[in-house]
Amino acid sequence: FIKKYLNQSKLNYLRHSPISISKQRNLALKLAKTKFLGFLDDDDLWAPNKVEEFLNFISKNKNKEFSLWYSGFSFFTSKVNQKKYALYDQQSDLESLLLQKGDFTASASNPILNIASVKNIGSFNEDVKTGEDWEMYLRLAKNSKFFCNKKNLVYVRSHQGSRRSEEHTSELQS
Repeated sequence: FIKKYLNQSKLNYLRHSPISISKQRNLALKLAKTKFLGFLDDDDLWAPNKVEEFLNFISKNKNKEFSLWYSGFSFFTSKVNQKKYALYDQQSDLESLLLQKGDFTASASNPILNIASVKNIGSFNEDVKTGEDWEMYLRLAKNSKFFCNKKNLVYVRSHQGSRRSEEHTSELQS
């Protein structure tokens, strides 16, 4: 399916043997030829203007150093916008957001990461089998700035039960 798009875009496609999510993320960090990287899980959606919103943020904040940018989000089953959650609380500091139960970004599909910042903290810990993104956010937050766009720009599919397994998909797109 993906092969028909390879000649039409700057899409790189790499097929590899099954590896853990942390190893997949680190491989993407290694292969990326950009300053920033966002992951999009196969069952989540980005709003059509998410990248535009991020680029606008960069344009307006040229002198701000940051390691992670994220947005508001909605959970959905079959209907997008089924449940909306306000994730940004001006009274909460980043430590409180990170320590609350659940991931403050709702999904690894939400943040856009500064690749150099993630590499500076040792990238994703490949020994962590579940919660690898949250664990990396905790390390990243120690000496980094995170910024939030309050608009709902990510739609996270709501699931029944666990979705995680030891080894995941064998394809990586960057």
